[in-house]
Amino acid sequence: MRPRAILILSVAVAFSSARARWTDFMPKPFENAIYVEGFASHESDDHTGGAVESRWNDTFFKEQVTLFSRGYFYHPRFLRYTFSLSGALKQENYGASDAAHLGWMTGTGIEYEARLLFLPEHAYNLELFALRYEPLYREQSATRTDSVETSNGAQFRYREKPFFFHAIYLDNTTSSSSADANVKRLAADGQYFKAYAGGNQLSLNAFANESRFTGTGGLDGSSRDYGGGGFFDVTQARVNASATKSTSSQESPLSGTFDNDRFSFYELLTVYLPVNFRTELSYRLLDNTNETTGGFGAGTAKLTETSKEVRFDLIHRLYESLDSRYTFLRNDRESTQGDSTLTVNAFDFLYGKNIPRGRVTAGTVLSQADSDNTGRTDIVSEAHPGTTVPGSFLLFQQNVDLARPIDVSLPSPVAPYPIVHLVEGIDFAVTSVGTSVEIDILPLGPPFVNGTAYDVSVTYSLLSGDFGLRTRSYSFNASVSVLDNLLTPYFDYVAVRSDVVSGAFPGTDLDSTTTTLGLTFLDGPWRATGEYQQLDWAVSPYRALRGEVRYLGSVRPNTRINATAAYLHRYYPTGTSSYLPDPYTDQNTTVSASVQQDFLARSMTLAAGATYLKQQGRVQGDALSLNASLTWRVGKIDLSAGASGYGSETQAYAADPYTRVHQFYYFRIRREFSR
Repeated sequence: MRPRAILILSVAVAFSSARARWTDFMPKPFENAIYVEGFASHESDDHTGGAVESRWNDTFFKEQVTLFSRGYFYHPRFLRYTFSLSGALKQENYGASDAAHLGWMTGTGIEYEARLLFLPEHAYNLELFALRYEPLYREQSATRTDSVETSNGAQFRYREKPFFFHAIYLDNTTSSSSADANVKRLAADGQYFKAYAGGNQLSLNAFANESRFTGTGGLDGSSRDYGGGGFFDVTQARVNASATKSTSSQESPLSGTFDNDRFSFYELLTVYLPVNFRTELSYRLLDNTNETTGGFGAGTAKLTETSKEVRFDLIHRLYESLDSRYTFLRNDRESTQGDSTLTVNAFDFLYGKNIPRGRVTAGTVLSQADSDNTGRTDIVSEAHPGTTVPGSFLLFQQNVDLARPIDVSLPSPVAPYPIVHLVEGIDFAVTSVGTSVEIDILPLGPPFVNGTAYDVSVTYSLLSGDFGLRTRSYSFNASVSVLDNLLTPYFDYVAVRSDVVSGAFPGTDLDSTTTTLGLTFLDGPWRATGEYQQLDWAVSPYRALRGEVRYLGSVRPNTRINATAAYLHRYYPTGTSSYLPDPYTDQNTTVSASVQQDFLARSMTLAAGATYLKQQGRVQGDALSLNASLTWRVGKIDLSAGASGYGSETQAYAADPYTRVHQFYYFRIRREFSR
């Protein structure tokens, strides 16, 4: 072969090889698809009474096309990608009582999602992402209309024993015709975990989280959380420790400023001793400060609380029948206006024994608590996470001063998530339940979604004065399960006796007796409970009846039913306090049921449900909700349709009745084209 021919051939081969290497970096999809979707809905909402009255209705159509691709570059273990691009059109007829009716309106929306994951199967990997969400779905009925949400960021992961690490950066922006918000967040967390021979373990962890937000109207704020902890576990002992520091601040010209500074520390030492003895020694420190400055030149309020608690437990198990525990607890609490000290000694015994086709359990608790109080003790931002709205919970402390304001707050679900303070009598009610206080959160209006759990905080005060109080408690409980847990009668008795050992106690005598008698029934899918409770106390004695019946199971292979009926009747013959002395009755009745039926080899599902709630007492109200849905998948076609309705009327105390009626109907069809 001639030299020139050899050169030409060599260049051709080299070019072909370089081209092959270049094409290796072209995207290679695992999956490509096109989704075509149509959606139609009609929604209406009617609010009357209370501080806000409004009505609106919304008829809505949307057509959307989405291009989707998932694959890799060069090699599946080097770089993977996910990408989608959507374009949508809408036609909408929206009318509201507080705005001019504009008739039919049209709009467009562009959405995308792009993700790159480097080294997806490696011990360490990096993900970059960018998202844009422009919801045309029921837009005019949303809290913020015409909204566009973008999210950009990156996250890094490292997972290879004994080290685990994760870091993320987020930049989220929400823009609409009425409001804008931006949240920037940087967070990192890590863990070291090591298992040694003999079952010994060591774990260390740390985290840091900082975010800043801005919003329309001059709203500005930031939050910072960081901490660490871990445990060391050997054969005969285990030690746990954790420390957390949290600060948050928000400011706006309208509501003023709100600052919170919180530090908590906790450690627990557990030692396993011979003859089935075990000891637990713990120390807890909580330092909390709230400072509020009202808008438009209002005054400044600052509340501080420091709590130090030491607890010792000696625990023993005798065979498998008798568990006993001795507890010593001391809590020193300092606050802005006063201090308190609590010392508790308690003995707890629990006996259990199996009998033919059942089990007998019995227990008793004997305790003595000595408290010394100076001035007024404030409880600052007591946390009640995961509280469902509407819903209720008990405050952790007793001797609550009901004459002073109780502040209930929770974060808004709308970016940038400012703290919202609820209004007593409209958003929540306060009720004495024996020596405890119950907070009952009523149905909330927008932007909150009823039926959703929120992290609630409560700030309140204890009874003020200089006094020493000794409280003795005696309790006994017993239950007998018979006929393979078919029936279980149970009994519980609690007696509280108190003496003022110094000073003058500002409240009412705490002497009380609570007696509870009940019966549970369990048979396959059926569960039932009936209970009678009687509280004898000088302040708010009551008699209560509670009943609940539930069915949860399948009546046929393709039919599932979940139904519950619950009733609570509580009568207060002397009211709840000296401020509310009139007798009254609280009654709550709840009936709910849902059914799910599968058809056509489970490709079609029909579901329907209903819930009815009736409240009678200081809070009067009725609420009824209905829902139904149908889903059907035929090949690459998805069909769904549904309807829901909600109606309620609520009146708390002497406030005006608040009524809401909401209806929603929808139909959706989606077709996939893929290869």
